[in-house]
Amino acid sequence: MKLDKMKVHVYSNGCAPNRLEGKKIIDSFSKQGWNITDKYEEADIIIFNSCGFCKDKIKESKEVINKFSRVIEKDKEFILTGCLPKIDPSIAKNNRKCRLEDFSAIGKFIKTSPKLNSMFVSGCIEDVLETTRNDVYHIITSQGCMGKCSYCVIKRAKGSIKSKSIETVKQEFFEGIKKGFRKFILWGEDLGAYGYDRSSNIIVLLRNLLETTTDGIEYLLYLHRLNPQWLIRYKKEFKEILKSRRIKMIYSPIQSGSERILKLMNRFYTAEEAKTCLKEVKEEFPDVLLKTDIMVGFPTEREEDFNETLAFVDEVQFDDVVLFKYGGIPGTPSYEMKGEIIDDVKDSRVKEFWFRFPYLRFNIEVIDNKGWITDLDKMVKNGPFRLNSYSSFF
Repeated sequence: MKLDKMKVHVYSNGCAPNRLEGKKIIDSFSKQGWNITDKYEEADIIIFNSCGFCKDKIKESKEVINKFSRVIEKDKEFILTGCLPKIDPSIAKNNRKCRLEDFSAIGKFIKTSPKLNSMFVSGCIEDVLETTRNDVYHIITSQGCMGKCSYCVIKRAKGSIKSKSIETVKQEFFEGIKKGFRKFILWGEDLGAYGYDRSSNIIVLLRNLLETTTDGIEYLLYLHRLNPQWLIRYKKEFKEILKSRRIKMIYSPIQSGSERILKLMNRFYTAEEAKTCLKEVKEEFPDVLLKTDIMVGFPTEREEDFNETLAFVDEVQFDDVVLFKYGGIPGTPSYEMKGEIIDDVKDSRVKEFWFRFPYLRFNIEVIDNKGWITDLDKMVKNGPFRLNSYSSFF
């Protein structure tokens, strides 16, 4: 069959970098003459660029695999790529209708020379995520991390830190400027670890970007997945950088406000260090939006631990919080820990959190410049409410 008759359906879930990689796969097939279809049932080839970030995302990805598998026949092919098969290779082995393919060398599959290296996929993508709007340019600065979190599996998929060169990041930044973008999200699984494989660091990168001449063009930078230990380590340098007023958001996932739980999570900072640092940033630079992740129900989490987390959030006054319920993933140290928290307790703590901080609820919609918060339990909208960091973001 000729390529102009062949149809391919590419689907990606998970974070914006994963969706950008999916977009690059689509572009590569399109340039080779393939027809891109949104209807997976009609596709000759289905490609699923999967996410395995957490238990819920693994569940979601498995549901997508099952959905696609139901339409696979002899004349169709199902390719599974992305993070999930690296995190759990048994998924593909147990599903004979799909096969694994590492699209870091996409030319192997579509008979072309260009390579797809997910480290270097930057650009714009528009979909349902609040961080994937059509006026935002995503720059993937690095891949992998230096952490050893007891609950995380991303290092299985991404490995240790691998950073782009500063010149490459600057080049991609300029490409975004030339295309008319003025909002740039700097991404990395462990953004603050940037440069450790290149005898450099995140401060050097940011200084290079801020010292770059843009002919008077105004722009803003949003720092995503900047773990607290890097803010603590480079606090003085970050404060100097924040004086530029070019940094609009710092997304720093604290996960817990309990010293005991942070030790069990194997996070590289104490709650007191993180709290002090973030409070100073908020007090000295009130225009900088602070966002964080909180994990509820980590094994052995007591009411006392949860209350310490509530107190942490209250003291820092975050602009936005993403709340996760812990879900154990086989193969992680936390999965073997005793003291599992039952779902009813997790649900109760989630509700208590949102009752305490209703303005932080992240699933906000902006309608006629007013914020409306959706009650996930009753699926009804409450509001209008004050706009949170995402609405300010855009």
